[in-house]
Amino acid sequence: MKFIVIGFLLLFLSIIVAVNWTDKKEVSENFAKQLFEYPLPPQTEIIEKEQVNGKGVVSGNGGYWGVIASIHLQTTLSKEDILSYYQGAGLFTYPDSTKKGVELEIYFEDDVQKIKISEGYYFRSSDGGTRFLKNYSENNQQNLINNRDEIKYVVQITNDFDYFPKLD
Repeated sequence: MKFIVIGFLLLFLSIIVAVNWTDKKEVSENFAKQLFEYPLPPQTEIIEKEQVNGKGVVSGNGGYWGVIASIHLQTTLSKEDILSYYQGAGLFTYPDSTKKGVELEIYFEDDVQKIKISEGYYFRSSDGGTRFLKNYSENNQQNLINNRDEIKYVVQITNDFDYFPKLD
């Protein structure tokens, strides 16, 4: 009798773990898909796409499941044209929600660092900060002069969500 009860408990726990992981993976992929499927500006090509997710990915998130999606791009457009193009993107939806509020981040090649973590990598500015799209228009302190024929840059979205199983 004990073995039957233990067997049912193990089966029940296995199902909860499997459902919970599938939801995290699906929510993470749907969040990243918003950025990955957003149309590219003209004269722009993808160098690389990256999606990173996990419990410790977004620091200071209180143990929520973090998701970071980034696309490394190359273009012949000017920095001003790139910023103008992405103004039309607006806000992206939060993971596992229909509410919009996730801001697009943009990092130009002269102000970007690639941060390696065990799950993959993500991008930050050279000083370790976040460069939201709105920061470029609110305070024009960023050097937007381009001395090259091609510009490399990264667009990225970052957020997290509660991954505790919901029993509704």
